[in-house]
Amino acid sequence: MTMAWLGAFVVMFILSYVWHVPLMGEYYAENYAEVNLPEEEFSMLYLITGYLIMSFMMSYMYPLGFGGGSAIKEGLRFGAMLGIFMSFSKAFIFAAVYKMPLDANLYDAVYHVI
Repeated sequence: MTMAWLGAFVVMFILSYVWHVPLMGEYYAENYAEVNLPEEEFSMLYLITGYLIMSFMMSYMYPLGFGGGSAIKEGLRFGAMLGIFMSFSKAFIFAAVYKMPLDANLYDAVYHVI
């Protein structure tokens, strides 16, 4: 499980960077600068901790929901289900409580499902 945990962490961390910085960074900066933390307040420690927790829980839960198909098919199914479960619900909750518009949260949710 440790290898799955660390592998998931590395993949999610790298994909998160690609999605949020080169692909969506300019869009976020232009449209949501008022809700983003200034660079000097950004916490890499919190970000890494969040991804370590998320990747651990996904690695732990994956065998519990494994349906017996191919590992790739089951991994995609599991990842999409968790992405929908965690991210789309969070998008609406965050839009309700934080200064983050629903569309910004939904874009993030789409990334997590993918």
